[in-house]
Amino acid sequence: MPNELKDLFQKIVAKFPLPKKKTSPPALLRPFVPSDFQPLPPGWNVKSPDFVGVAAGKSGTSWWYSLLLQHPRVVQNRLGRKELHYFDHFQYRGISEEQIKTYCQAFAAPENSICGEWSPNYLTHPFCMEYLARSAPNTKILILLRNPVDRMLSQMNFLSSHHLNSFNFNRDERYLYQLYTIYLNSCIHSYYTVGLKELLKYFPRSRILVLQYERCKVNPLEEIQKTYRFLEIDDRYQPANIDRPVNKMNYSIAPFTVEERRRVADFFAEEMRSTRDLFPEIDLSLWENA
Repeated sequence: MPNELKDLFQKIVAKFPLPKKKTSPPALLRPFVPSDFQPLPPGWNVKSPDFVGVAAGKSGTSWWYSLLLQHPRVVQNRLGRKELHYFDHFQYRGISEEQIKTYCQAFAAPENSICGEWSPNYLTHPFCMEYLARSAPNTKILILLRNPVDRMLSQMNFLSSHHLNSFNFNRDERYLYQLYTIYLNSCIHSYYTVGLKELLKYFPRSRILVLQYERCKVNPLEEIQKTYRFLEIDDRYQPANIDRPVNKMNYSIAPFTVEERRRVADFFAEEMRSTRDLFPEIDLSLWENA
């Protein structure tokens, strides 16, 4: 590696732990351990999660999780977080029985209640599906997908606005981070089929609910009640403020031009069809001009 490039790389790495505005969320820095839990309330039972959302980032998952938590039978996990990112940390090294027990401790709940989490990157993060299946083989899987074109732009905006400005990067370092992290990460997470195929290796279709963000926006009550039915809780419940945006961000990057959007849509066209082939409930007409 040339010395100039090596020096630049070392500067980037050195600056990562020095955020300007905020530190990284705890779930991203390490897997949780038993000492992170508050004492178990009397009458609560430790069990594996009743549901786990595994996709997809920037597709309305925070909105949908907030509607789940409104249901009187759904309780928050013991860490009080939507995204636990637990399985990310084990990478290719495998997961132990003790680590599986620790994961399940996060979902203790009162009798007749259900509990879960929603880590949107699980679907595309290698080995997460295997570790989830070992840890919670009977859990129900929630997936919320968005037009890959819009999802990609939304993630680029999020990473540019939220992550990039958290680091003390100079101009060259910002460019490298945008080019090799933000852009690639946003593209890769709009590829759904690799993760969906991996998911189907470990979970039967009967335990998987695939929703579309665009359909949820048009008919939120109908789609959240579908979700409640899938989780086997009362689907007559109507959450309050069902249309209220959650984690909505202004755009700090330019939207796609007509030509750029066409190019990106053409790039993802086969991917969209492959997604529909795996899960025919996907309506590609909702993704044509969304």
